[in-house]
Amino acid sequence: MSDEKLDLILNVVTDIRGRQENLEKRFDGLETRFDRLETRFDGLEKKVDKISDEFTDFKRQTAASFAAVQNRFASLEKQMVAIGVEVKEEIKAEIKAVNENIDRLEQEILFARSDSVDTRVKVRGLEQRLSRLENHIGLSS
Repeated sequence: MSDEKLDLILNVVTDIRGRQENLEKRFDGLETRFDRLETRFDGLEKKVDKISDEFTDFKRQTAASFAAVQNRFASLEKQMVAIGVEVKEEIKAEIKAVNENIDRLEQEILFARSDSVDTRVKVRGLEQRLSRLENHIGLSS
């Protein structure tokens, strides 16, 4: 083989080795970048899992809070019904007491009127007797 061919082959081999080294460096660079991306994806996956867990906890807490609020409303509704029944009974009792007072006052007024009528009748009777006595004695004018 000639020196020229040998030089040409050496140059081609050197060129191929250079390209191979460049490819290896690029491959190593890509592998490093891939490893970093994989690490970042692992970190993102952990964050997504954490967010998913937090969301699950939030949903559970929200459901529990909602259930507690519903229970409280149900309890308040029962209390309102009970209070309504008590108030209704108290109002009925008050109405009964007021009606009894009205009846008593009406009776008192009727008795007072009848006493007044009796008194007027007695006064007229006394006036008539007085008038007769005056006429009898001769004091009438």
